[in-house]
Amino acid sequence: MSLAPALWSADWQHLLSASTFTYNYYVLQAGRITFLDHIWSLCVEEHTYVILAAIAAISRRSQLTGGILCLSLAVLAWSDGAIRTLLGAGYYDVYWRTDVRAASILMAAAVYLLFRSYNVPSWAPLALGVTAVFFNFELVPDPLKYGMGSTLLALALVYLGQAPANFLRLLGSKPLVAVGMLSFSIYLWQQPFAQFPGMAGRLLGLGAAIALSVLSYFVVERPARRYINNQFERIRSASMLRPADL
Repeated sequence: MSLAPALWSADWQHLLSASTFTYNYYVLQAGRITFLDHIWSLCVEEHTYVILAAIAAISRRSQLTGGILCLSLAVLAWSDGAIRTLLGAGYYDVYWRTDVRAASILMAAAVYLLFRSYNVPSWAPLALGVTAVFFNFELVPDPLKYGMGSTLLALALVYLGQAPANFLRLLGSKPLVAVGMLSFSIYLWQQPFAQFPGMAGRLLGLGAAIALSVLSYFVVERPARRYINNQFERIRSASMLRPADL
């Protein structure tokens, strides 16, 4: 008997919401579909990228303005989540919403724009990163986890270039770079195959997810990224031509 109906069954409404990046709101009313659950984070990302593009357009002449706008919106989104949590709303009803979870991305942008020029001790990025990990433990209240934890992680990443040279060489090693390049594809494929039952099923699913990740990276992701980058480069080059050159 096929496992597909049990593992990967979904109605057209859920599939439509996943493909239009509205899944994270649709499931609040319609219920979740396990093998599509990871799409909620992509919804938050896409929505926030639109917000960041608007901020970039508004503040294109002022890095400070952009940083303040990102910080203000991040605080508003974090406050939204904290209030909903204090009022008794469940985790999925609060932290899958873009108007709440966008706080993490907006805070990262704010930290980068406002604090990237500062020098810190070489141990600071590691200390900030380790502390951020502790803030993500299950026992930490969600508002604190996604407020302070996200801020510390953002600071760790902003100052990562000032970390000890040995640590940076480790991060730049070929195995870690390879995992990093495949990470997005692995993320897309892992959720459907994580539904296989039992230890053997999970190992089989992990292998299938990695194999499909490699395939989709080289067949879809990398060619698409190369094509899009080339189009942007053509547009940029054309915009730099003087009228006399045309």
